[in-house]
Amino acid sequence: GSITTSTLEDFYSAVNRLLRYGVAQIDSCQFDAALGEVEPMLRSSKEITVTGRGGTDFQPVFDYILDHTEYDGLIILTDGQAPPPIVSKKQHTHILWVCKDKESFEAYHEWMEQTGRCCYL
Repeated sequence: GSITTSTLEDFYSAVNRLLRYGVAQIDSCQFDAALGEVEPMLRSSKEITVTGRGGTDFQPVFDYILDHTEYDGLIILTDGQAPPPIVSKKQHTHILWVCKDKESFEAYHEWMEQTGRCCYL
């Protein structure tokens, strides 16, 4: 519930640009306390159906990428208000944390940068 529709639109606009400029496929997965369905995005889309919007738990996402080693990168849009995930030493996927705003970045970037890079919208 803390990620507004406007923030999601901005985020997916950036993701769509990746697809327009040469990235072949991005898998999208919405999550809150549980992992949603992983869906391939093969081309840019004007409409995204939002599901969830409950409490946040990053661990199911990190467990998923540990079991799916075909992923070379993971981008997470967040407000940061959840416990940091436990990241296995076996996990080699590059992580980009995208905080919803500067305030979230300033509050949480230190623990996020222990697992990857961090920026804000």
